[in-house]
Amino acid sequence: MSNIENNFLFLIVISLFVLPISACSNYTVQEPRIIEVKIDPPLVIDLHLVAGKTTRQEILNVMGNPSDITTYQEYNSSHWIYSFREDKNIIINIYAKGKDGFEYSLQRDLRPGSKNDDLISLSFTGNILTDFNL
Repeated sequence: MSNIENNFLFLIVISLFVLPISACSNYTVQEPRIIEVKIDPPLVIDLHLVAGKTTRQEILNVMGNPSDITTYQEYNSSHWIYSFREDKNIIINIYAKGKDGFEYSLQRDLRPGSKNDDLISLSFTGNILTDFNL
């Protein structure tokens, strides 16, 4: 046998072993899957604060109960704290007018992952808002 015939015979023998092995492989192409992730829209709260005018009840109607209340009976005053330390999905639009007459608006993004401060502090004398720290 010549060298060419030996090479040809070698290729035939190898092919007889390789083809059946490759036919036994269990590889299938999968269709791409679409994974649906549902993200609830944030709760948006519009909070209007006017020092010397806004009442406790108006704030309760919008914000609900505060996280903490400190009462000073001798001064007829109280201090409310709203804390958003848990993972909340809230955006608060705040429109405020301070006791100095300065007006401003800001948005507090309290959604998970946001880096905003998570406390709102309100001071009252009697039933009326006197000061706030946002």
